[in-house]
Amino acid sequence: MANFNDLLKGIGKLLFGGSKSTSWTYGDLNRKLAVWKENRIFPYLSNLPKSISFNKDFWDHIVQIYKKTQSDGLERSISIFWVDGELVVTSIVTGTESKVTSKGVVSVKYDRDSNPKYFIKRIYVDDKEYSHERLYYENIPKKTDLKYLFNLHTHPPREQGTRWYTEVQTEKLAGADPSAYSFFSATDIKSQVKTGSAISGLVTDRLWILIRSSETPNYVDYIEDKDMNVEFLVDKLHFAVYEGYFWESLHRRRGSMLDEENE
Repeated sequence: MANFNDLLKGIGKLLFGGSKSTSWTYGDLNRKLAVWKENRIFPYLSNLPKSISFNKDFWDHIVQIYKKTQSDGLERSISIFWVDGELVVTSIVTGTESKVTSKGVVSVKYDRDSNPKYFIKRIYVDDKEYSHERLYYENIPKKTDLKYLFNLHTHPPREQGTRWYTEVQTEKLAGADPSAYSFFSATDIKSQVKTGSAISGLVTDRLWILIRSSETPNYVDYIEDKDMNVEFLVDKLHFAVYEGYFWESLHRRRGSMLDEENE
């Protein structure tokens, strides 16, 4: 019985995350996300980490869409896919000053090499080759594992008073800069809940990551833009909210009622 209980604990840890984790890497996050998506579940808040760190390649993509938005004031988006063990970032999509739609078609195929014991794995994004790799035939998966993981989009600076702001952004920019960045919109949150996405990201002058939990309600059509702040997302909608400046770890934000276990 003890061995069976240990097995159940192990399965729970894999699906919902290890308890009291202090930090995850980008790889940890995407492996967890792939499991959540495959099993159609969301993690327990108590099992999510206090911080998340990302690698240089990820930050290069973030900084790239940030700079493009800063240059012309138009929103940008990219999507992250998992393709047979490889993370794939779609092409940048350009929107308007207040809206951007996620796009990107990802596919993979295995072509025979001149050596019959090898294949060439080719990943395509929007019908253009994204990457290729030569693999031994025994390493070819029996079934393709292609999953959409999450989307990130940018918000350009906005004049104060025209849209909603986070308290951190307002405090930082007050008196020094006439502009600020808008936070997640009600539409952003409704879209994440409706599509069943566990994660979404926002790029302003920093990176924000939202992780939907097992406690997040399935119905959020009632929320409005005026509701959008960290405390509302944490306390009322039970999201885990992570914030961090470029190239640094993202740290989990507290809500006004966050319990001691997550402090």
